[in-house]
Amino acid sequence: MDHKPATSAVTPHRKLGVGILLLLIGFVALLACLPTEPRYQGKKLSEWLVFGTESDEAMEQTSRALQSLGPKAIPCLLHWIQSKDSKPKQLMNALLDEQSWSEFRFRDADEWRELAIAGFAYLGEPASSTIPKLDSLIEDSEIGSDVFYALCYIGEPAVPNLLAAMNHRSAAVACARLKSSETHHS
Repeated sequence: MDHKPATSAVTPHRKLGVGILLLLIGFVALLACLPTEPRYQGKKLSEWLVFGTESDEAMEQTSRALQSLGPKAIPCLLHWIQSKDSKPKQLMNALLDEQSWSEFRFRDADEWRELAIAGFAYLGEPASSTIPKLDSLIEDSEIGSDVFYALCYIGEPAVPNLLAAMNHRSAAVACARLKSSETHHS
């Protein structure tokens, strides 16, 4: 009897299947690492922050929601203030912009950072535990100006860090400093 050794031929379908499985595992692992958005009265943190721009009453309700969420909101705000758009995300949004059958777009990093700044504004001094982390991010040329604004909204506990940032060499921080002083003097 002639026995041929068993060979495990890796077919293209098997490679594709393994590739898809690995991508799914990576995606699930990535999602597990991201902070989950806290909720208050059924609304996610980001929904409250967007809602807060609609009217004075909405702003008051959002203020109560953020004060209630308190420290639970901080991991998301810190994650959002560090948002940067990847090339694939920019490409996807550009492709989505070219079609007319769907209004869907991925929220870009600027929008996430704006939400974070609003969140820090609503929290104020109770977010002072974030000052060391924010201070470590202020030199980043892409997000430094947004970090500067977040520190401004935290208030008095952030004053030493803001004063240090006033002499900062980063162009982004310098621009934020100028914009902030123009806003406060008008």
